Parts: sequence; structure tokens; C-alpha cells
Amino acid sequence: MPKTLTDKQEMFVEEYLKCFNATQAAKNAGYSEKTAGKIGSENLSKPDIDSRIRARMKEAAMSADECLFHLATVARGQGFDKVRALELIGKSHKLFVERVEHDWRKEVRDAGLDADATKEQLTQQFIEHIRRGAERADSGSVARSQEAD
Repeated sequence: MPKTLTDKQEMFVEEYLKCFNATQAAKNAGYSEKTAGKIGSENLSKPDIDSRIRARMKEAAMSADECLFHLATVARGQGFDKVRALELIGKSHKLFVERVEHDWRKEVRDAGLDADATKEQLTQQFIEHIRRGAERADSGSVARSQEAD
């Protein structure tokens, strides 16, 4: 069972939750300016203080449903916030798909093939391209096996 924190440690927890900076939280909680960095770091490593910080964060956290409820409330309102709220709701429901432009013709040309060829010609070029690669690989393995003999 976690021990009770001192008043100063409780204050540290509250201040830490405001700024998420251990040194600043220690200063704000009343620890010495000289030792605030060391004390802040030590406080974060203490299991009871860490546990209290986690518990307070859990209390303050908003569930996904609650977040969507509040966004829906804003979206039903007026103004620019409405558009942003609708955007966030849409993203949460995966209504928007990010599209990435892809220049397949460049890939084909980089492979040494004719990007303006018909589908059948391109297929034949691709097969030849693969065959040449396989032949080169085979001739390399034959040469290596002859060197080994």
C-alpha cells in the first residue's frame, strides 16, 4: 500500500502535472532553487510519487468516447471550430484516406523499360528484364563454382 506523500511531495505532483518539468515543479513546490533539479529527478524516481502522478493523469484523462462527444458538440455549433471538430471526428472514424502521388512511369523508366509501351509490351519487357537478371546471377554462380574447383 503506497505511503502518504508529504504536503511538499503532493505540491510537487500538482506542479509537475501543470508543466511536466521536474525541476520547475520542484521550484514551484517550494524546494530550494539550488537543489530543485536533483530533488525533481529524485521525486520522479520515487515509486509513491510516480504512482500518484500516474493516478492523477488517469483521473484527468478523457476517454475516446468523451472526446468524440465534445467534438460533436462543437461540430454542431458555429464558426471555424466547427470545421476543425468535424475534421477530427472524421479522422477518428478513418473517413479520410491520405493519398500519396506515385509516378509509376518513372519507376518503369528507372528499371530500363519503356513507360509508353502497351500493357502487353511492358509485360514482355519486364519478363526479359527479369530473365537477364537471372542469367547474370546464374553466370556469377557458375563463375564462383569454377573458382572453387
